[in-house]
Amino acid sequence: MADPNTIDGEPASPQARRIRRAGWGVAGLSFLALLGSVPLVPASTFLFDAPGSEKNPLLWLFVAAVWMAPITFSVALAVALRAARSGVWSTLRTAIFWLAGTVVALAATGAVLYQ
Repeated sequence: MADPNTIDGEPASPQARRIRRAGWGVAGLSFLALLGSVPLVPASTFLFDAPGSEKNPLLWLFVAAVWMAPITFSVALAVALRAARSGVWSTLRTAIFWLAGTVVALAATGAVLYQ
């Protein structure tokens, strides 16, 4: 196992170690979000039970966000693991973008839809 205080054999700076710890935290959140979003995909088909609901564009937007959530959470997990290994801030920022962007998209479409 690699020494957590080094990156590619070189001593890691305190900032790189903080970024690596944050990367593991974002990876954990992404994994939990991925586990929570997988059961929503088959359950989202029940949103079309009401007559005429298939013509609601906001409902289609929400269902598309639900169907894309496992994919985007998987991308966030992969990028966060890369940030945890490398200690590079821009990689961690990309992982946070994928994770937060998906959560915001789900929350915004859900809030507008069920207002």
